[in-house]
Amino acid sequence: AYGSIVVADVESKRVLGASARNVHTSNHNSGIDGLDESLKKYLYGQYDGGGVLAVAMYGNNLVASAGREGGVKLFRLSSDGSGELEHLGDVPSLRRPLPGTTPVLITSLKFDSSGRLFMGGQDGVLRMVTLASNGNQEDMKVTVISSRRNTLQQLLPLSPILSLDVSEELD
Repeated sequence: AYGSIVVADVESKRVLGASARNVHTSNHNSGIDGLDESLKKYLYGQYDGGGVLAVAMYGNNLVASAGREGGVKLFRLSSDGSGELEHLGDVPSLRRPLPGTTPVLITSLKFDSSGRLFMGGQDGVLRMVTLASNGNQEDMKVTVISSRRNTLQQLLPLSPILSLDVSEELD
């Protein structure tokens, strides 16, 4: 599978020309540690390591993208008029720690009005990323937002977060 991102204006029904090609490809995991296909299927399940799972946009130039290879990539619409999305980096705490380890699969993304990125994962964990004002990806702050209230809930497995929305009107 290949994962490309294309930015379009749905109201005018036209592609804006902004794109990033093959950013979430299965090539990331091909041949990793010499794993055969059956072992990859066991490790990744239905996720073959390629393809886009979620995209969110903030303002008119910042794009976050989650792929089946794990993690979240950040892009900015290039200011040179080329129509390309320039890769700013990955959310650091979601990078695959070691080759062959199971990645954190983010299945839903949403920015709030102040630019914080909320990420729902297949692991059932909701995370919030505060982007660095200086643009340095290493200065991003990732906060885990727990939904566990009592000991019994902590013993049960979490359900994957498949969709999320942000409401700033709730107290």
